[in-house]
Amino acid sequence: MKKTDVSCIPKEDVTFVSITMIRAISIIAVVIENYTSYSLSSNVITVPSIFTYFVQNIAGTFVHLFFVISGYGLTLPFLREKTTNWKVWARRRFLKIVVPYWVTVTITYSLTNICHYWIANCVQPSYSWFTLFTYITFLRNFYSPGWTLNWTLWFMPIIVGLYIIFPLLLKVLKRYGVVYFMVFSLLLANSPVLMLIQLGYPMSHQSSIFLFYVDEFAFGMVLAYLTNVYPELLCRLMKFRFFCLGIFFYFVSGLIAEFKLMGIGSIFYKDILECIGLYVMMLHICNLANKFLSPSILNIFNKVSDNSYTIYLIHGPIIVLGLKPFYRTFFVDTMGNIPLILSAGAFSILMYFSAKSISLIGVLIRRRL
Repeated sequence: MKKTDVSCIPKEDVTFVSITMIRAISIIAVVIENYTSYSLSSNVITVPSIFTYFVQNIAGTFVHLFFVISGYGLTLPFLREKTTNWKVWARRRFLKIVVPYWVTVTITYSLTNICHYWIANCVQPSYSWFTLFTYITFLRNFYSPGWTLNWTLWFMPIIVGLYIIFPLLLKVLKRYGVVYFMVFSLLLANSPVLMLIQLGYPMSHQSSIFLFYVDEFAFGMVLAYLTNVYPELLCRLMKFRFFCLGIFFYFVSGLIAEFKLMGIGSIFYKDILECIGLYVMMLHICNLANKFLSPSILNIFNKVSDNSYTIYLIHGPIIVLGLKPFYRTFFVDTMGNIPLILSAGAFSILMYFSAKSISLIGVLIRRRL
């Protein structure tokens, strides 16, 4: 992680700013959003409650950056390598993504039902074997009775679906170039939205299908292409004028969603603008951070990024099985908004150290095996 005073950061630092730092900030934002949305907070309209509302909603939009980063991170190695071994790639994805997910879901399911048996007043409801089956088979988004087992895992069927069609998307990108590829991805993402609206399909991310997010994933793939072929273009995107453009895109996406300017499907149609705007803003912010922060602080971003997937997997069950019973037992009234935000920050730190501990245990187990 070298530092530089010139306008464009060194090529070897591009991915640290455009992937690592953004991933670290995004996972913290997602944890804060899920924590505050699930915790008790006051319904009285005050300045702190308005502030909490904006923090929660803005933090929630950072989930879109994970689609971008996934497309970016998956594509870059394939553009730099001359040969493609899809069998090795699929095996690594399976071991890194699917197996930890299965372990987390199985443990969560078991603990939830055990806790319901012993302390039914605090942990409700219990779940059938079919709920576990839908999570294991990535059909969870189509089975609403099981959503409350871990509402944060709506993301997993989406990202796995995008991984499955990734070879096809990469082939289209290489063969037809950036412009045709983005047009293709926009049609692929928005046509199902339009069709399912006509069929009365609910417009909620809890019940969404992976095709809805192809355009965001494809945007990440395009970033990888630019990083590989024209790294200086990515550096230009880090400048202040593009930060301002990002604010504009983000603001327009908010207007589309708030006033349903594109009809019922506005909640999805606006996502590509929201994700591009937010990503470009974060590029500028992270570039400044990379220039001015000390190496020790930058290393914290690196560590949080390395543990981001584990943080994502464990924070939902801990909220459901730990915080929910705690609130019901010790908080009669609602928690104040400012304490809620402060405790969300503390909870994020706790999740990092928990994920780090799990990673260390995993390393020790692998060494013994």
